[in-house]
Amino acid sequence: MKKKNKIILWSLMSFLILALAGFGVLMFLRFKPKETVFLGNKADVTWYDEEGTEFVIDTVDELYDVLTLSQFYDFKGQTIKLGADLVVNEGNAKDWTEKAPE
Repeated sequence: MKKKNKIILWSLMSFLILALAGFGVLMFLRFKPKETVFLGNKADVTWYDEEGTEFVIDTVDELYDVLTLSQFYDFKGQTIKLGADLVVNEGNAKDWTEKAPE
């Protein structure tokens, strides 16, 4: 009876280890971005290096790329700096807001 219990225990442990390994692989694949990620046909994040610690954003498109990347990464331990003044909209700010219904 002891031998049978050991076989069942080893089988159960092997199954759990394989299940956890499979889950880990699925999570890795789910959160690893493809070489190029598209969001609205604009984002190209091939410049992003997960191992990098500091990035300088010089264009509106790169800023948009950061938005896309934020869906996959938390940027923990990384610094993102603006290298230029970026204009993401033009016109009078008063025109951007809508009046609340009365």
